[in-house]
Amino acid sequence: MDGRTGSNGLATKDGDTRMAAELGRHLEGRLGDGPLGWRLGGAAELGVENGRAVLRVSSRLWADVAEKRLVPELAGVFGGDRSKIDVRVESRSTTPGRLEREARRPRSTARADAGGDRARPSSGVRPGSRTRLSGLGARYTFDRFVVGSCNRVAHEAARRLAGDQGAFGLGPVFLYGPCGVGKSHLAHASANAFAAMCPGTRVRVVSGEEFVNQYAQAVRHERVDAFRRTWRSLDLLCVDDVHFVATRKGSQDELLHTLDALALRGCRLMLISDSHPDAIRDFSDRIRSRCVSGALVGIEPPDRGLGVLLLKRWARERGRRLTDEAVDALLDASFGAGARCNGRSARGLEGLLLQTIAMATIERVSPDESIGASIVASALACRSRGHGERDLGAGPTSAEIATAVCEALGVDLASVRSGSRVKRAVVARGCALYVARRATGRSFPELAGDFGRPSHSSVIASCKRVADQIASGEVISCGTRADGQRIEAFVGSMLRRFGV
Repeated sequence: MDGRTGSNGLATKDGDTRMAAELGRHLEGRLGDGPLGWRLGGAAELGVENGRAVLRVSSRLWADVAEKRLVPELAGVFGGDRSKIDVRVESRSTTPGRLEREARRPRSTARADAGGDRARPSSGVRPGSRTRLSGLGARYTFDRFVVGSCNRVAHEAARRLAGDQGAFGLGPVFLYGPCGVGKSHLAHASANAFAAMCPGTRVRVVSGEEFVNQYAQAVRHERVDAFRRTWRSLDLLCVDDVHFVATRKGSQDELLHTLDALALRGCRLMLISDSHPDAIRDFSDRIRSRCVSGALVGIEPPDRGLGVLLLKRWARERGRRLTDEAVDALLDASFGAGARCNGRSARGLEGLLLQTIAMATIERVSPDESIGASIVASALACRSRGHGERDLGAGPTSAEIATAVCEALGVDLASVRSGSRVKRAVVARGCALYVARRATGRSFPELAGDFGRPSHSSVIASCKRVADQIASGEVISCGTRADGQRIEAFVGSMLRRFGV
């Protein structure tokens, strides 16, 4: 098509310039700025011929997507009349000109060529800011994910999301399951795979807490428009611990509209939670419906068969070998009836292995030798005594710490374990969790089980809040026996009491 090209990829003839400009403004207002090819996953061109909108795409697949996503938006310019919009499939091999050139052009330069603006960096972020891709752990790839019967469907859904046709027909992927089963690994693996397949795209993996904090900052500094431009221009978004936004209505509404805007422009979406969407109590019906509108996949804790594969893989990566007896001992400790971990967890199993390897190093077991069951027994005995933090006697338990903190503050222990939001109970719970984390070395998921918390995210948030209060010199003032005392001093006295 001859003529000029606008900032949204609009090729216009002289007689249709005004209508083309109106279409461009309409699409930018609804979908944001950027080449149409990004929204359709391939080359695309929108123009106006004799008062009719003509959308050219490169395949029948993308024509179907355009009919669903773009035609309803364009129809608004024509008073809802879809008959004035033509969607045409034109093969790249037979159609010369801009459609073919855009298909060959690197995505990071498409906007500059279309409108003369500065090209986006290949990472999809502003120069000088931290690249979104830097947050993706290189170790989290599909090759390093060990597949078993408990996670096979989730693994396939994540691979499809990152694949060539991931944005079409799959919808948002919602992964749910207990802590330490590989949900976050799959999110990073999908992002890494997609970023490698499509250089220059905007890819982001964040936690629900990060989304809430950034939105709060945007509201506080009156930068909501910039926040929305950033979040609603992504090509792939994974939100881990999405349940974190449930109790924050403003953030929940913002996430809802962000998901709708991204879905409209063909963004690939993955949401992750510890629970099924229907079990997240404070989710609105609207956001819950978005969560269940695509692939809803649960991940079960690893069974012994997968545990064997995991242990052998992890040991091999660290240059070690395990005897069959050592593998059985580790599985019994992690999965057995008397397991120290709260439920079967790949993360907890890896922690046991790392402690075993450390013990093998202390006992001078050569890397050429296999680690036996006796080394595992020594590592488990050390773990149960709390060695590494306390050399004498058994370490304190979470229950002992919670009881001591509640007695010192004069707060009912039951209110701390019940999840009460009364301020004195919140302060006691936060202090107990902070002290337990320091004094026992237990993981966040383990502490969540000890204190009856709904997820490890709430434990992380409580510990961070106490750390911030200590840093700011905050004083306890909520009707406790320790009112007037700095939180730093109170927590310090509890830590000294337990020998830390």
